[in-house]
Amino acid sequence: MSEQVVITGVAGFIGSNLAKRLIDDGYRVRGVDNLAYGLVENIPPGVDFIKKDIRDKDLMKTFKGADYIFHLAAKNCISDCQQDPVETAEINVFGTVNVFEAAKGAGVRKLIYAESSALYEGSKVLPTRKAKSSRKASTPSARRRECTSRTHTADSPPSISSPFATSAFTVRFRTIDEPYRRS
Repeated sequence: MSEQVVITGVAGFIGSNLAKRLIDDGYRVRGVDNLAYGLVENIPPGVDFIKKDIRDKDLMKTFKGADYIFHLAAKNCISDCQQDPVETAEINVFGTVNVFEAAKGAGVRKLIYAESSALYEGSKVLPTRKAKSSRKASTPSARRRECTSRTHTADSPPSISSPFATSAFTVRFRTIDEPYRRS
């Protein structure tokens, strides 16, 4: 039997492309998105799609049976985030904590968490390690950075004292573009 992957933010650009790749590679994919920013037509055939917000308290049911979760859902348009910082925190911080808690409760083996590369804004040295970043990041990055302490990256080993039983890793995307990307 193939492994089950859940992708939050599956109707977004990165989530939909990841879903297609995973399906092509033989994974079973369940996609979660509230369609606030993503488009249902982006979701590739073969995805078991569930319209749900990552802040929903019953998210654990959606994660049951999953081996892996790619957490890509976020509010990340800088102007939207600056216009409504409270909603940004609700989605990017509380929503992300809810994803981690639901993953732990559902017994998910590994969670891969997308953090904004805006963390590196103002850096003079490239490539920039997390410890060397300027920390003068934009609102979406500042909000999601609060969740980073619950994960680890390639340049910082996992913490034994993590409050989550699920193994979690942080990834940062930078300059992602495709001809059919929605602007």
